[in-house]
Amino acid sequence: MIMINKIKANGHVVLMVMAPVALLGFLFAQNGESQKSPPPNTASVVVSDIITQPRLGWAVIYWTTNVVATARVDYGATESYGLVSGESWGSVKHRAYLTGIGEGTYHFRITATDPKTGKSTVSPDQTVTVYPIVGVGYPVLTGCRNNLRVPEDYQHIQAALDASCHGSTVYVGPGEYREEISTGGGVSLIGAGTSKTTIRGPGVGLDGWGSVIELSSLVVDSDRDGKYEHHIPTLSGFTITSDYVQKTGIIDNAYSASGSTGVMVNSTPWYQLSTIKNNVFKNLDMGVMLVQYNQPAAIVNNTFIGGKDQDFGILINPGGGTPYYDYPSTLVENNAFVEYEKAGVWVICPGVCDLLQPTDFTIQYNNTWRNTRDYLFTESTTAYRPWQTLYAPVFWQNYFGTKLPTGKTQYDPTGKNGNISADPLFVNSRAGDYHERTGSPHVDAGNPKSNFSLEPQPNGGRVNMGVYGNTSEATLSR
Repeated sequence: MIMINKIKANGHVVLMVMAPVALLGFLFAQNGESQKSPPPNTASVVVSDIITQPRLGWAVIYWTTNVVATARVDYGATESYGLVSGESWGSVKHRAYLTGIGEGTYHFRITATDPKTGKSTVSPDQTVTVYPIVGVGYPVLTGCRNNLRVPEDYQHIQAALDASCHGSTVYVGPGEYREEISTGGGVSLIGAGTSKTTIRGPGVGLDGWGSVIELSSLVVDSDRDGKYEHHIPTLSGFTITSDYVQKTGIIDNAYSASGSTGVMVNSTPWYQLSTIKNNVFKNLDMGVMLVQYNQPAAIVNNTFIGGKDQDFGILINPGGGTPYYDYPSTLVENNAFVEYEKAGVWVICPGVCDLLQPTDFTIQYNNTWRNTRDYLFTESTTAYRPWQTLYAPVFWQNYFGTKLPTGKTQYDPTGKNGNISADPLFVNSRAGDYHERTGSPHVDAGNPKSNFSLEPQPNGGRVNMGVYGNTSEATLSR
C-alpha cells in the first residue's frame, strides 16, 4: 500500500509518497538526527575578575573570560571613551595597557569576542584612577622617593616601585595585592611576612613566562661622576602565588608551553647576588626561574609548595660562575621543596652534565620531600637558554631518531652537602601554615655558617631550614 503523507521535517512541511515501512524508517531517522545534533552555541562570552593596576601616568587592566576570546578596551576621560587598546590573539587571561593618558580617573569598558561564534560581550563601564607622574629622567630620576610604603604612600606595589629612586626599598604592609610586578632600578621589596602579605598574580605575566614578579638589578651612573653604581635588589617576606596554573608540557629539557612563574630573575651580574629569601611560593608552575646563565641569585630560606600541574620549585640555567664571568654563582640554600610534579629543582646543564663545574652553582642544606624527582639534571644540546630549547624535541627526533633524553639522576645532591629528604612536619600545610612542629628536620639543619641571630631562644646556635629560618617565627630548638 502506498501512502501520501504531509510531514514536517526540519521546520518545513513536505509531501512524501512512501510505503508504511519506509515512512517509519524516515520518522525514526528524523528523530534520531534531532537527538544527535547538538544545539547551536548560543552562550555568550563571560567577562569576569576585572583587575585594575594604576601606574604613574597610565594603567594596566586584567580580566578573565570563560572561553578563548579576543578583546578590545575602549577608554577615556568620559563614558564617550575615544581611545582604544586590546588584544588580537585569543586567550582566557587578558591584559590591556591604557596609555596616552595622565593623572586622574578614567572610564573603560571591555568587549570580548569568541572568534569561533563571533558572539561578543560588553562589560559595564568601569573606572581606574591613575597616579601622577614622578621619577622622570635617566640616569638621574627627578622627584623619586626612598623607602616608600604600601598602602600608606601608594595603594599599589608597582606604583610605589615606579616612584622609587634607584636602589631604594619599598615596604609592603599586610594584605593581598593582585598585581604583576617588575622591580626595576634595583629596588628591594620587603613584605610584612608570609602569613600577612601576599602577591597574587592575575596569571598573564609581564615577560612571556607568566611571571608574577620580575626581579631586576641596575647598573647606572646616577650621580654622573663616571663611576657606576650597582643596585642589587632583595625580595623578602611574601607569599607569592598566581591565579593560573596550567599543564605546561615541560618534558625534561624542553618547553612546549609556559605557565605561571613566581619570580623571574633579570639581574645584571655583579659581586653581590640578587637575594630571594624568606618567601613562600605556591600555586605556580615554577617558583623561581633563572632564565639566563649570567643572571644568578641567592635563593635562601624559602618554602616552595607544589601540587597538581605544578612542575618545578626552581629552574637553574647555570653559568654565573664560569670562566666567562668572574661573578658569584647561584646559591640555593636552606630551602624546602615539597610535592612538585616534575622536580624540586631543575638544572639545565651547559652542553652535557659531565661539564658541570663546582663554580656553576651551589646547592646545599635544602630539604626536598615528595617530589616526583627531588632534582632533575638535563642536557641541553642546542643552547644554554631555556627558550631556545623549544627546538630540542625536533633536534633529538630528527638527528637521533629517539625520544628525548631522560633526566640525569646520578647528579642528585640529596644526602650531600647538608641536603636532606624528610617530612618537614608543617603545622597545617592544607591551611597554608608552613611553620614547623617541634621535632621537624628543618630545626637547626641549615648552613652552620648562616646568620641565625633573629631566631628566638633557644635556637641551637644554628639557622633552621625553610621560610622561617632566621626570623622571629622560627621553630624553637628542643
